[in-house]
Amino acid sequence: MRLSLLLTLASFACIGNASAEDFFGKFEGEPQGRFIRGGDRPLFELSADFKFIDPNGLEWVAPAGQKVDGASIPPWAWSIVGGPFSGNFLNAAIVHDYFCCARNRDYFDTHRTFWRGARAEGVSWFKANVMWAAIRSFGPPHWIVDPNREPPVPCESANSVLANASMRANGIAATKLIAIARTLESTNDAVLDVVDGKVVLAGSAEAEELFDRLQRAALKEFEGPVEQFGLFSRLEAGEYRESLGMVSGQVALVPWDVEEVPELVDYYPDEARARYQELIASGWTKPVVFYEYPDQSAWQTTVNVLAGDNDIKP
Repeated sequence: MRLSLLLTLASFACIGNASAEDFFGKFEGEPQGRFIRGGDRPLFELSADFKFIDPNGLEWVAPAGQKVDGASIPPWAWSIVGGPFSGNFLNAAIVHDYFCCARNRDYFDTHRTFWRGARAEGVSWFKANVMWAAIRSFGPPHWIVDPNREPPVPCESANSVLANASMRANGIAATKLIAIARTLESTNDAVLDVVDGKVVLAGSAEAEELFDRLQRAALKEFEGPVEQFGLFSRLEAGEYRESLGMVSGQVALVPWDVEEVPELVDYYPDEARARYQELIASGWTKPVVFYEYPDQSAWQTTVNVLAGDNDIKP
């Protein structure tokens, strides 16, 4: 069973022992509205209020008239696990997009509500954890709650910190998230990253610190030195071929070769080892680990495949 992402130690101290009976909250009914197509990306417009009630009983209401486009996360990040309107992400994306714009709830609670909403709808630990990493690292920048602010309806979606960033910055961020996803996949969600030779457990204080460092670096387009950012990874040959069609809605990743990332040996299950050996024997390329910013040849194909037809500024 996959280990859970604790999110923050204060609020999620019990999630490490999560079971099928855990209560993540609930949505009231189904979202009522319509899809609007024809723009850069599809929109979903609510025709009635849509409510999520978190495990503490707090209500998160996205009002009628709100338009949702998933812009609070870079489009290539959705490609790793499936888009905001695919699978079971829609309900969580509606509430998250609204409150990222409204900014009348705590920054960390707002992102945590996305994770809870996704899990409440049956999204796997792996997918929810990867999207949590994407939101915390490359979602909207940190905000301070203004109790006097009255958000408009519809509220314009809050953009990712990379919305207007260069192709290079998006490419580096994409290779970082691929590495996080590969590490989670290789360890049944137990490990988020390896930084300075030390394992960073999913949900730990070190994980939250890593997310904060990555967001600060993204805001500066990764122009500074690599400072404790952990592993980077590109899409390899088999993954690239699989991703061109995106038939499954998410990228298929080869687990790490544990000999290349020996810090994971205590967390590397037999099923990851078997999957790695099977894929390599089938002709897939062994993933290369980078300990510094990958060069353009490494990130260019990765971000192009993940972004698809999305317009990323060169």
